[in-house]
Amino acid sequence: MVILIRVLIYIIFFSLSYQSFASESIYAKSYRFGSERRSSDGKPIIYPSSNLPEYEVSAKNLEQDINVKLHVKQLSDSVLATLVFHNNSVQSYFIPKLYYPMQLEDGKGRTRDALCGEKFIVTSKNIRLDYLSGSCPFDFSPKISDWIEIQPTQSISIEFNLSDMYAFLPNDNSYAIKTFDYKIVNRNWFVLQNINETFLSLTEKKVECMFDIESNSDGMCERNYSEGEMYSFLINSISIDNNDSVYVSSGEVRAHIDGHTVRSPY
Repeated sequence: MVILIRVLIYIIFFSLSYQSFASESIYAKSYRFGSERRSSDGKPIIYPSSNLPEYEVSAKNLEQDINVKLHVKQLSDSVLATLVFHNNSVQSYFIPKLYYPMQLEDGKGRTRDALCGEKFIVTSKNIRLDYLSGSCPFDFSPKISDWIEIQPTQSISIEFNLSDMYAFLPNDNSYAIKTFDYKIVNRNWFVLQNINETFLSLTEKKVECMFDIESNSDGMCERNYSEGEMYSFLINSISIDNNDSVYVSSGEVRAHIDGHTVRSPY
């Protein structure tokens, strides 16, 4: 009987502990730092965030093909990140130049790194740093010259100055840093773009012919493509894109950053 009572006490204790832990996890507060809230002297301050930091990425498991490594270090007043893409496969892969940082000049005559959209998640405990670098209204170019080739067994690296894009917290803090998805394509992906352009061209010509506009008189409408042929072009495009464009991301790394010595982007 005594043993039974002890067992019941243990069950109740662990049950209450678990409920307390679960409750704290569900209602854990999260914060942001960097852009929306400022002090009277214009410096960023920590402010509550309505959403928890999002760590999920949709990258496929492509370690056998493309291996991505992230390295972060503080050098003087800068926080430098190096992203290394290594091609383990027997075919070439391509990464868009769109992912490389641009060199812009700020109002103080200094150059800084800027990206076409946020590519890093930077957090310290429950505080996520705001991305300050803006975005670009560009899409992925279908021209192979606008991409960097990663040949089989070869590596390429991209360097970023994170302190140009994020305001780091004061004092010495530990950060968890990882990347969002990076789109990588193989050579067949560019063939896909030609198919898409052909499909769009045929669709436009079909519309022109349907409405009997002026271009209908040049003899270009003699070949009337059926809906089935148009649908076939579309399905082929989708299947090729699924096979020839992939997404990869880095694992999470830890870095200690002294916020007193890092140059602020403000």
